Amino acid sequence: MLESGTIGNVQAFLLMGNYLQKRDRPNTGYNLIGIAFRMALGLGLHREFPPGVAGKDTLAQERRRQLWWILYCFESGFSITTGRPTTASAAFIDTRMPLNIEDSVYEILGLLSTLADSQQNSTLDDSLPLPVDYPTTHSAIIAQAHLAVIANKIHSDFLSAHMNNGDVDPEVVQNMEQRLYAWKASLPPYFMDPNVPQWFRGPRAVVLWKEQNLRIMLWHGGQRSNNTGLNKANAVRKCQLAAIETIHDISTFCKEQSDLLHAGLSWYAIYFLFQATLVLDISLLQSVDQPRDEVTPSPLDDTVSLARDCLSEIGLRNSAATRCISVLDRIHEHLASTQTTSGQVFSSTAWDSYPTFTKQTTPQAPTIDNNHWAFTVDPTLHMFLDNPSVENLFDGIEGFPSTQEQEFFDYTSGNLYNTEDGQSLLDWPHTNFI
Repeated sequence: MLESGTIGNVQAFLLMGNYLQKRDRPNTGYNLIGIAFRMALGLGLHREFPPGVAGKDTLAQERRRQLWWILYCFESGFSITTGRPTTASAAFIDTRMPLNIEDSVYEILGLLSTLADSQQNSTLDDSLPLPVDYPTTHSAIIAQAHLAVIANKIHSDFLSAHMNNGDVDPEVVQNMEQRLYAWKASLPPYFMDPNVPQWFRGPRAVVLWKEQNLRIMLWHGGQRSNNTGLNKANAVRKCQLAAIETIHDISTFCKEQSDLLHAGLSWYAIYFLFQATLVLDISLLQSVDQPRDEVTPSPLDDTVSLARDCLSEIGLRNSAATRCISVLDRIHEHLASTQTTSGQVFSSTAWDSYPTFTKQTTPQAPTIDNNHWAFTVDPTLHMFLDNPSVENLFDGIEGFPSTQEQEFFDYTSGNLYNTEDGQSLLDWPHTNFI
């Protein structure tokens, strides 16, 4: 049962949560990741063994580090995606980052460890070797773990400031940007090498898209300041540049690496495209007082069209992309009506060729239970929209970008809590950490 948490249980709930997040069960996935995280804390995975207890560094200790930081990344990502508080405080974590070691080495060390146990022989050397300088299956998670520490700080500082209607210190924004730049500069050279193995390109792309998304959040939050003029204009420009970079990188990847777009990777592409497109479209609508060429679209118009084309293409294999287009249409219509009411006129050439949203389900009578979307939907949307009315924005939408789910999930069906079944989850063909 839950109170007898083991490493196998943590792995099982982690993998199940990841699987469900990418398959339109965001709340259920979030809950299962939460169970895994609490189990990990109970097992002390967030703490490094004291030197006097640990002895030499072994395979078992490295596996604990890997599991902890994978779980940390997912907990951070879930919290930021849904706009909920992060669980782990960096002040209570001293587990070292995992090493960039080949999987084949783990297999050899595992055999040595098993042999040593069976023969009660402590002389067999199962100490960890030095890390390698080329991509392994752990390379992306190591980079993402370092980034997640920064992401949690950005998330708490800027989203909380917005929700409390507070201002953001420009110096804090600059310091955070420097931390992101330092993180990127510290990446191994193969993160920028075009000739990496095919299997590494997807995980690498997700990590780099994540950094771009954090800069979008950072500079959008940086616009909430008492400073006006040059400082605010700089924040707007940097936010737009990060959004443009995101859209171009994801669109290029989806075009050139379409065979790599499995369900997990396409989900990340949709999420980052969605927020970047939202930022640019809001910029277009909020600049209606500036002269615009009605015939020749601006670079922002072109980039928005590129993003919409990419979402439409992904939508052929992943319905979440189609739902995102629907939400973008609703947001655009809401902001457009607001601008029209205020007597302003704007061009919407980048949006004219896309269909409007059609409800996929029949909404239920309004109750506290089935109107929970007002509290669970991604509050970063509220940050980007600067708190307009979002009533009915997600009405009829089940699955990302909403957190509503189509049907209830039975947490106790089957034998998920059984260690053997949890171990079998590790062999799922669909489970991966991107």
